[in-house]
Amino acid sequence: MTEHEYLLQIDAHIQAQQLHPALELIDDCLRTYPDFGPAYNHKGWLHAGLGQYQLAEKNYLLAIEKAPEFPSTYMNRAILLNSLGKHDALDALVEQAAEIPGVRKDILAFEHGISLELRTRFSEAIAAYKTGIRYSLIEGDVQHYGAAIQRCKRKAELLAE
Repeated sequence: MTEHEYLLQIDAHIQAQQLHPALELIDDCLRTYPDFGPAYNHKGWLHAGLGQYQLAEKNYLLAIEKAPEFPSTYMNRAILLNSLGKHDALDALVEQAAEIPGVRKDILAFEHGISLELRTRFSEAIAAYKTGIRYSLIEGDVQHYGAAIQRCKRKAELLAE
């Protein structure tokens, strides 16, 4: 089976909510193709979903090392870093991912905005959310990012009192 055939089967297991069989198939894939970065991304995503955050981060880092051009890993790792409150690592990841073709810059900007907002850096968060709007082509996301801007403005106003 090729790497991509493995990935199709892994995706089918994930779609069917068969997470443990998906992990087993990923491990089979990595025994055969130890440098296949997208498999590490999928493994990281599954571990994150199972609440195994250290394993998730380890696998996202391996995915980036093995396949630095694979865009999904950057977005998945950004979400994880935000969840873990690893803001400095997220700042560095956003900068690193900016030049990767295919990375959804709107998602990275939104995650960065959340991180900045949580650090009460509201002006920078608003700028990040505006970047998300600039790069988004999905109306629902544009509305979501716009609501985040309004939330930041309100927080800044309330905290200034």
